[in-house]
Amino acid sequence: MSESDIAERKCHKCGLTLGFGTMVKAVDLNWHSDCFACFDCNTPIQGEFRVRNPKEQPGRVELLCCPCDDRLRQEALANVPLCKGCGQRITSGKVLAIQGDKFHPECFKCKFCGKPIEGGACLVNNEYSCSPCAQSKQGGGGG
Repeated sequence: MSESDIAERKCHKCGLTLGFGTMVKAVDLNWHSDCFACFDCNTPIQGEFRVRNPKEQPGRVELLCCPCDDRLRQEALANVPLCKGCGQRITSGKVLAIQGDKFHPECFKCKFCGKPIEGGACLVNNEYSCSPCAQSKQGGGGG
């Protein structure tokens, strides 16, 4: 490797020339040893680490220590809504939001007959109901 090859290499984190000092090569990128640190807490990476590729910055690679990655994943999950129908997190696809409750579209079912609610929902005793069941509950002496 020539001196010009070394002089042209840049650190992935800070963008400065690597020169002849100590450097780290990881995930096919070059880093100053001081820049080879957790993106979140800035602790030097020693041993196992994880890689994050932010969607909003294509080509960018961020290194995370395992404790920070675990914490960030937990924080992200805390912001993912729970489906009131099945109790699972709604991580992809459409979200059906009704009066502050969130559902997977396939989980929005009548509490009484179990059929999918289409067209319009009613609340009967704070439970979502299809119109036929709501009418039978209200007209059937339930109140």
